[in-house]
Amino acid sequence: MEEFTTNNVLKIFNMKRNTLQDWKMRKFIQATAHAEGVQGIRDKYSRDDVYRISVFKFLKETMGLSRIKLLAIMLGFQTSFTFKDVGPNHGDIKYMVIEYGLIPEVPGGTMELFSLHKEPPRVALTGAVDPSTKRSALVINLLSIKLDVDALIEQNL
Repeated sequence: MEEFTTNNVLKIFNMKRNTLQDWKMRKFIQATAHAEGVQGIRDKYSRDDVYRISVFKFLKETMGLSRIKLLAIMLGFQTSFTFKDVGPNHGDIKYMVIEYGLIPEVPGGTMELFSLHKEPPRVALTGAVDPSTKRSALVINLLSIKLDVDALIEQNL
């Protein structure tokens, strides 16, 4: 398994250490691999972790979602699948659809619903899917993220 250090991740995404540490502390992202060194245990990030950081960075910087929604999305995203299933071939997963909003059965609450798609959905981003529930859907092109991050890794490391 390919592993990346904290410094590698900072270089790939051109970001500050305290930003990465804050995201990790708030459980938006995680380092799933660890390495023991002279000074104790060091974080190591798998390639999937790096892809997930890219998804989080995109959602945080462009979508304006609340921290609670971001956390719910990322927790589901971290446990729902691995990027090894994402690819350009027929039968590979290419997109993830996230439906979010107020759900009538959970008064005043929110619920995140995830689904993975092998073929392109009809829309990239919808408005309210159902005005009575105020549910919306966000489509993330996982294949595009994977290819973009692979290019960033090649350019920066």
